[in-house]
Amino acid sequence: MKRGVLLVISTLLFLASCQRSDVCPDSQQLFKAEFEATPHLFSAQGGEGSVSGVLKELSPEGGEISKRPLAKSDFTLTLKSGDPKQITIDDAAKSFVIAQGPTATFELEAVVTGDKAKGEAQVLTIVRGGEVVYSFAASPDLFDAMGGEGMVSGVCKVTNASGAIVSETELQPADFTLSLKSGSATEITIDQAKKSFSVKAADEAADFVLEARATQEGATPQEIKIHRKAKEAPIPANRLPLSYVAEYNINLEGTGFATTYATNVSGYFTFKDAVSKFSDITIAGKKYHLPTKEEWMAIVPPSRSTPDYVDFASEYTYTDSVETVSVGGKMITSTNDYYGTGEDEVYALRFKGTDLCSAWKYEYTLVDSYKVLRVTARPVDMTKDPITIEEVKKPEFWASNTSDDIVRIFPASGWIGLSEILYAQESLGSFWSATSYDAQKSWYMVFGRANSRIDIHFAVYHYSVRLFETVSH
Repeated sequence: MKRGVLLVISTLLFLASCQRSDVCPDSQQLFKAEFEATPHLFSAQGGEGSVSGVLKELSPEGGEISKRPLAKSDFTLTLKSGDPKQITIDDAAKSFVIAQGPTATFELEAVVTGDKAKGEAQVLTIVRGGEVVYSFAASPDLFDAMGGEGMVSGVCKVTNASGAIVSETELQPADFTLSLKSGSATEITIDQAKKSFSVKAADEAADFVLEARATQEGATPQEIKIHRKAKEAPIPANRLPLSYVAEYNINLEGTGFATTYATNVSGYFTFKDAVSKFSDITIAGKKYHLPTKEEWMAIVPPSRSTPDYVDFASEYTYTDSVETVSVGGKMITSTNDYYGTGEDEVYALRFKGTDLCSAWKYEYTLVDSYKVLRVTARPVDMTKDPITIEEVKKPEFWASNTSDDIVRIFPASGWIGLSEILYAQESLGSFWSATSYDAQKSWYMVFGRANSRIDIHFAVYHYSVRLFETVSH
């Protein structure tokens, strides 16, 4: 009996002694350290962060009794994984710096060095998301035969993991390198300090490719194309007006030329849009513009009382009609003869008395099964071989000596009104000029089954656009 009483008393004393942390041999297991990195997510810009920790006292059942911050001296901070060139750790300050760069992951390890929870470790994951994108451009990148000087500039865009731009900065000349990747080094020189270049003058066309690369480690190089055009041949004094007209209409997107004469490949524009987009434009390295009323009149005469000068439904003859038009930027006055067959063909002897004297043929016809207006012009030397409208209208005149003929084809693409409905496709073609008539109407060229003429119509309608080549004198 005494032995049993002594056993109970001993057990109670042992339990009481475990209430004191310095007596119970397993007391260290009742403390737990927790660490946190702030922030733990970075954009491609990188940045600074810090690590903090707390020491939690727990009951035997795992409940939290208390907690207190860990001093910076109570734990160590080291890099467990990740590129050490992309992260800098200050163990004393328990801070770190993430360098700018593409997506990357780093693991930091925090280890308790104090008496309580000593040796307990936690791994913290740090993520740098997004991209650092460098883009470069040359200004200008197109030169004429005279050559010239240009500059290369660069921009650095930094995004986060969601793709949103967090910063966009202009690069300084020291932030990137510039070199010649292809092209003759004797025809282009590069100033590395200024990031400029100089293209030498020459008669021949030339292409150069420059390579720009940011000095940031791992940056991808970018090619920059430079083109020098060949020296242009002098513009002939007697260049016929039809040769200034572009081969095709502006396309549906309004970004360049269509590639066929089909009636369903052309764009439609209001007068305002046509003037805004096409008054001065470069396509494939060549300058074009929306023609004025007077430039269109050098191709198709203005409207007159029936029959028109170009009338497909009547038989008639006009002689010595006085016209003033614009050709290559110059105003020209001449006399002109017209003959209508009444069967979709009109012949003309135009620009008499000038060095632009030429025979013309207008046809309302089919090309590749599409309805079109086909216009042909042929230079005529009246001093050596004088002819009349009577000879021009003969089929045999056009059957030979075709090497100097200039041909332009205009598709009957129709037009779009205010209701956004397409009208008269396959029967009518309408083309804006750059000349307004009044607040509501503007000049345009139109052709159809009846005639072809220069006339006026409402500027809010959507018509096709045919550009003319821009020349300098």
